[in-house]
Amino acid sequence: MTGTEPHEERWAYGGIRLLHAERMFAWLPDSGNGQELLLVPMKGSYTVGLLYRVWVTRADGRAIVHGWPRYANRRVEPGLAALLRAEHYAAHTRLALARIKPPPIGRIALDEAIEPVRVIARGADQPRRPDRPPRLRRRGAVLGPAPAESAPGAERR
Repeated sequence: MTGTEPHEERWAYGGIRLLHAERMFAWLPDSGNGQELLLVPMKGSYTVGLLYRVWVTRADGRAIVHGWPRYANRRVEPGLAALLRAEHYAAHTRLALARIKPPPIGRIALDEAIEPVRVIARGADQPRRPDRPPRLRRRGAVLGPAPAESAPGAERR
């Protein structure tokens, strides 16, 4: 560390980002006008697009943060805030997708895995009752006219 004292800067919180599948906090120095810095997540909760007071020491082109950022009661421009939120939510989505594990299909034989689908397709899960006629295969099939002797209101000769 150098002998310089920390000074206060205003940084905008840019949300989370992924760096090599690790979650990082994005901060924009100079009230949101500077180059985005990625820092290890720190204590506290922060809102994307708001400005925070940060105590910083600059040494060898690096920023060393002292303590935790404090809310500065200001916001960045609405357009910049929308872009930061979009990047923040995209990082959340990528992080969630990275956590999804594929199902263990490789350990199960294919026939064993699709057997429940075959049972449903065949209708074998419900036994047929002999007193019921079989269902029509096609929906909307038109039945032929009823026999004359069983039709209501039919005359007998």
